[in-house]
Parts: sequence; C-alpha cells; structure tokens
Amino acid sequence: MAKIPDYLEWNPENLFPLPPEEDESVHYHAAQFHSEKVDHYLGLRVDETEEAIRQSSSAHSHDPNQNTWRGVSTRITMTPYSELHKILSRIFQKNTPETTHLVDLGAGYARLAFILAQHYPQTRFTAYELEGLRIQEAQRCFAVYLEKLNRSCTIPTWIEGDLASPSLQPLAATHYFIYDYGSASAVRKTLEDLRKIAQKQAIQVIARGKLSRHLIEQECPWLSQIIPAQHYSHSSIYSSG
Repeated sequence: MAKIPDYLEWNPENLFPLPPEEDESVHYHAAQFHSEKVDHYLGLRVDETEEAIRQSSSAHSHDPNQNTWRGVSTRITMTPYSELHKILSRIFQKNTPETTHLVDLGAGYARLAFILAQHYPQTRFTAYELEGLRIQEAQRCFAVYLEKLNRSCTIPTWIEGDLASPSLQPLAATHYFIYDYGSASAVRKTLEDLRKIAQKQAIQVIARGKLSRHLIEQECPWLSQIIPAQHYSHSSIYSSG
C-alpha cells in the first residue's frame, strides 16, 4: 500500500489540507479515505442519511434517465475535501472572496460549504441538491461546525430542486461547480441554463467528471473556445469571456 503523504495525515487542526499540484491524482484514494474521516469528525451522518434516502421515495427527477445516486458509495460520488480546496485555491488566485458567488450544482452534502467557512468565509455560496434529506443533514452539521469555528461567515443558501426540470434555472453567479450529477440530457440542460446566464455576464464553470467536460468541449464553444481552459486530472476550469 502506498505511503500516505504528509499533508493527508490526520490532523483535526487542518481538516481541509491543500495538496501540492502534482499530488492531485497520485494520492486520490488516500484523499477519499481522509475525507471520510473528516465527515465523521464533522458529524455528518452520511451512511444513515443515505440509508434513509434508499428507503424513501420522496425525490424524483423530471428526467427519467436521471441518476439520483441512491445506493452508490459516497466515496465514489463525493469529491475529496483536499481536491475541492485545491480548486478553490485556483479560483481565488484571480478572484476575491468578497466578490465571488459560488453555485454548486448537485451539492450532495455540500463539502464546499465547510471549506469556504474555514478558509474563505466572505464568499457567497449556493447549494442545489435533489435529495432533501442530504440538504437537511448538511444544514444541521454546518450549523454545529459554525459554532465550533466561532467566527462569522456568509451563510450558505440551500435549494432543494431538480436541475433537470424546465422550471428550475440556477441563480446568476460568478462561478459554477458542475459534476457528472446525472444523465447527459440533464447536464446538457444545465449547461444551456448557464449559457443564458453567460449572455448577460461573464462566468466561470468548474467541471468535474468526464461527461461534463466532454459536453463542454464538444457542444459548448461559448465556454470552451473563447478563453483557454485550465485542465487538471479530475476537473477543468472554463471561462465564458
């Protein structure tokens, strides 16, 4: 088994370590295990919530091909904290937290919210998630975490909804995180929503996963061909202009 890098050694004083550039994919499995420890330390009841979701029939997508990720290991579906922190560090090389509004499209348990509260507390953050039980658990745990931090930060906006639905369009913002959260038709619909926003203002889109990046490269020249993208092992940062 590969040695765990120093930055991923357990340290409750540094819950969201910032990996060096070259380690993003080399130690991915170690980052996943580290993130599970962080979830447990924060008090996120992921397994219990996922079990409740599996037994529930409350959330249905407008898209019949949509994947709500029920019954899939969260180690697979959730981006490691260290990778998210690295993405944020890249964004804030050229942007200030005070003027940045991040929208997470398919937020799950909103790991980004915890990192922002610790390192970029003035950043506005909006989380969209289909499963209401995930939102409830994220909200509960975030409130407890905020008390421990004993500092002020911008409180996240939590929105339960189906991004595949024609009636739901994301809020206008400066930055969007989009994952392979569902079917190709659902991701296409979300990218079209973002195109309409980009007609009125410049945006950046952080795409994680093969499907999202493929669709942007092949079908969204307004996003992929104006300003050169920044490509990394698991994600790409695109700018509309």
